[in-house]
Amino acid sequence: MTTNIKKESKEEVLDKKFIENSLKTLGRRFGVNEAFRDVVTCIAYSFANVVDMKEEREKEYLRIINKYEEDERNLFSKILVALVNENKEQLLNEGGIATANSIKDEIKKELEYNDYFYEYQKDSIVHTIAAKNFDNEMIDRFASLVFDIVDWQCTSSYIAETDWAEEIERYYKEKLNESELEI
Repeated sequence: MTTNIKKESKEEVLDKKFIENSLKTLGRRFGVNEAFRDVVTCIAYSFANVVDMKEEREKEYLRIINKYEEDERNLFSKILVALVNENKEQLLNEGGIATANSIKDEIKKELEYNDYFYEYQKDSIVHTIAAKNFDNEMIDRFASLVFDIVDWQCTSSYIAETDWAEEIERYYKEKLNESELEI
C-alpha cells in the first residue's frame, strides 16, 4: 500500500503544523501513536549511532524505518527540523540544547582567537571593548543569526569564515547610543 504524500515545495514550512500533518500521514497505516514512537525512536537511534555505533540498535532502526515508504521516511528528518524550528528561540535563550550552547561557545572562541574588538571615543577618551568582554546579549544575537542562516551541521565553518567586525560594530552602536559617541 502506497501512501500519497504531497511533493516537497520550496515554500514548505517546517513548523508545528507540519509535524502534526506528517504524523497523521505516517499514522495512516500504523496509527499516530506508533508513527510518533517510530519517529522518536529512529531519531534517537540515529544520534546514538553517530556517537556509539551498535549493530543491534542499527538493525532495530532499519526494521522500523523500512516499514515506511521512501517519501514517508523523508518526513522523519523533516519532523526533527520542524521540532528544532518550533523551539529555536527557547533553545537559544535558555540554552536548552547542547547545540545552542556550543554555537555560542564557538562564536566566543572565534571572536577571542581572532582578536576582535570594538573601539569608540567618548569625552575625548578612546575606549576599547575586547572580545573576552563582549556582552552575552550580542553573542546570543550572533548565535540566533547563525541558527537562522546555517544548517546546524555546518555552523563551525560558517562561524570561522564570517568576518564579525560589522556585526560587532552594529551591535555596539545600538547599545552605546552612537549619537553620543565619536568613532
